[in-house]
Amino acid sequence: ANETKLPQGDDKRQWYLTTQGQTMVILNADGFLMGSPETEPDRQPDETLHRRTIGRKFAIASKEVTKAQFRAFERANPAIAPVEIEETSKTDDSPQLSVDWYNAAAYCNWLNEQEGIPQQQWCYLPKTVYNYPHGIKRAADYLKRTGYRLPTEDEWEFACRAACLTSRYYGPATTLLSKYAWHRANSRKRSWPVGRLKPNDFGL
Repeated sequence: ANETKLPQGDDKRQWYLTTQGQTMVILNADGFLMGSPETEPDRQPDETLHRRTIGRKFAIASKEVTKAQFRAFERANPAIAPVEIEETSKTDDSPQLSVDWYNAAAYCNWLNEQEGIPQQQWCYLPKTVYNYPHGIKRAADYLKRTGYRLPTEDEWEFACRAACLTSRYYGPATTLLSKYAWHRANSRKRSWPVGRLKPNDFGL
């Protein structure tokens, strides 16, 4: 999430491109219903529909981070051990898999460096400040900062649901799932290049 490059003045665009070629979609997250409708298959008891308010704009990438994009980060940070995912993610434009939270946060900090975002706006404390297990920690006020970060659970669900009230953002029909998502029935136990299937109504 990043607000540093949000369009200014009369520019009404709700997206921008990063120097790494990622399209970031700007969402104005106010109140929304979080959770699952009672008719959703395999619904869990703790998924009751309830109103949540985020109350801020945030930006989220329109596609997953690809292997090629993450490899640039790995090359710039040789101390980070590369993850072998060739069997399940075969092409450079397939999503990067098997990244733990710490390396994902480090990737966000690296994006901050590439975009020239000042360290006081980084959501994860820079190396000159932190000395924690695994070497990274959120800033106390990270939700008020404008640097790159992982989305919160609320933000992720708001972005994924795209203001729908059904179990999936295209409606409740399981027969349409393969048009929007790679899953057990159509993936052949591997990932596929990002952005090949239909997006949701937010363009994600």
